[in-house]
Amino acid sequence: MDGKANLVFKILGLSVILLIYISNRPAPDTTPEKNVWLKDYVLARNKAKAENKPILMYFSGSDWCKPCIQFSREVFDQEEFRSYAAENLVLLKLDFPRYKKNRLTTKQTKHNEAQAARFNNEGSFPLVLIIDKDENILLQTGYRDGGMKGFINYMEEKLAAL
Repeated sequence: MDGKANLVFKILGLSVILLIYISNRPAPDTTPEKNVWLKDYVLARNKAKAENKPILMYFSGSDWCKPCIQFSREVFDQEEFRSYAAENLVLLKLDFPRYKKNRLTTKQTKHNEAQAARFNNEGSFPLVLIIDKDENILLQTGYRDGGMKGFINYMEEKLAAL
């Protein structure tokens, strides 16, 4: 082969490698759930203070806990809940996936474990806590039947009684 043909094959080879790399990268996560949930406790607390809203802290096993998956599907993934939350809550999701493909960064895992040590030392899944901006627990619950409207009604009823 001459020098030009060799160069063409190298460029083609690099192009194939680049295409394989790009096609195997996970797509950016643009699901609505990911756009409304914060993943950092300090950010959530600062936002709660700035907006004078409570924090809904959700401990989830998103890829192994069937009640967590059902809770997310029935309540948290609903557009009506996201609208309600935007007006009334700061959302913080602390996820504990088990499957390698869903693995969190080491930093995020340590952060979630630290929050679990503070707020969920029994390891309950799913666990929803509503805390005020001063870290007082106002409400604690797990999965609840009744879908999104039932969950919102339950929260509002319990919080109104405080």
